Amino acid sequence: MSSVPYSRILREIYTQNPRNIFALQVTGGGVQFINWLFTVTGASNSVMSAVIPYSRSSLQNALRDPHTHQFTIKSSCCVETAIQMAKVSQRMAAENCLQEDQDFRRLSESNIFGISCTAALVSSTPKKGAHRCHVAVVSQSGGMVYSLQLDKELRRSREQEDLVCSTLLLDALAMQCNFLTKKSPHSIPSKSVEASEGEGDSFEAAELASIDVIEATELSPVDIIDAVCSGTVSSAVLVARTDCQDPAAPLTEQFAVFQDLVVPRGTLIYPGSFNPLHEGHVALVEAALSQAGGHQLVLFELAVANVDKPPLPRDEILRRLRQFHAGTNPIFRNRKLANFAVVLTAESLFVGKAALFEGCTFLVGADTFSRLIDRKYYLSQPIQKESDRSAEDSGGGQLQPVVNMIIALSTIKERGCRFLVGGRLATCHQHKIPQDRQVPGGGQPQSNSSSEAVFDTMEDVLARSDVRALLPADIVNIFAGLKESEFRVDISSTAIRQQAM
Repeated sequence: MSSVPYSRILREIYTQNPRNIFALQVTGGGVQFINWLFTVTGASNSVMSAVIPYSRSSLQNALRDPHTHQFTIKSSCCVETAIQMAKVSQRMAAENCLQEDQDFRRLSESNIFGISCTAALVSSTPKKGAHRCHVAVVSQSGGMVYSLQLDKELRRSREQEDLVCSTLLLDALAMQCNFLTKKSPHSIPSKSVEASEGEGDSFEAAELASIDVIEATELSPVDIIDAVCSGTVSSAVLVARTDCQDPAAPLTEQFAVFQDLVVPRGTLIYPGSFNPLHEGHVALVEAALSQAGGHQLVLFELAVANVDKPPLPRDEILRRLRQFHAGTNPIFRNRKLANFAVVLTAESLFVGKAALFEGCTFLVGADTFSRLIDRKYYLSQPIQKESDRSAEDSGGGQLQPVVNMIIALSTIKERGCRFLVGGRLATCHQHKIPQDRQVPGGGQPQSNSSSEAVFDTMEDVLARSDVRALLPADIVNIFAGLKESEFRVDISSTAIRQQAM
């Protein structure tokens, strides 16, 4: 362990470039480390939060998944709990950073990680098991776990054992920030932490014995595509790294990856297949930002599953994700859009998307909007409210899809989500042309092809639908449309693919 004064280590960590940003959770021990963090000036540059979930119930609540609200603690003091605490801390650090800076680029430019300690130390009731602690660090590139078993025969005080845990935390932090060489320590020297060079009161370092053995285990980075496809992870936000311009580099070198990130409310979410990503997609985002005043985070969403299509294979997911690197895709160089990221999910339905992105606005095309209000997409969804059964009984099976549509859209509304709809090219043979777009005399526009394209807006789709008569006004009002004068780009991924054939 380090013999360098903690104040010197922390001052260096707080002023490093790239910026170190982290959050901390400790339970059972390591509390002196928290005191050290905040007695050195500059902590606000790096420390997002320091949490002590001490009781079992508070620890359980602190470790719940933000979307599924599940996590079962097998033991408060074990490697698995320490890792989960560090994972949650890393997510909290990223979320707080994003909330404060409102800039996805900060996530890829900084060293963002979580650190934790869970300990079982000397107490008023003698412990049958070993006195021990587990310190974990989780970052975008993996992490480390340090497990320490203390020698009970030394009869240390609680304060002395906590000092050992705190020192191990300091060393783990220093190694993550490259202040110390990353190597597996085998034992603790006789004295590890000295006084703080004049900052605050000095303290007496605990006498530590070489029998206090540390085991270090490296954590491999998660294969994020496999994790999302298997449901282990609900979502993964990927932010392009500016220091990697190689389009063939591994995904984790091209992007900073954050699991299950809860993005700020008001973020603009653009779901799509992006096969391929083209300038029309980016232009629609720019039109939406212009309407909102230009101050919104933008998150493109790529779902591995789709209602109308088979699941995407791994290689195809990888190919589509790589399109969102601003440094390697010329589409972004030619546009003004810079503050964005891409998120990978397994949610094929907007009800599920709304659970992941509460309070956000979904940016969709007129074709997606038409499916959202199409009854056929609600035929197989079960009635979820007992009060709706009377409506089904009185109206027969034809009311079932309408009831299910109202339930689904109401759920999305209750989660604070809205939709902004952009226009899109559509072919005449797919639908009847709205009244204001027909030629004089009521006929259809003359065309040499039955598939002549027209530009469809949200209002055009509504004009062909009875949805306003079927849905409550407050549900219809969660949709807003861009006018053709605000956005029109006559390009589609389908046309690009056909031209490439």
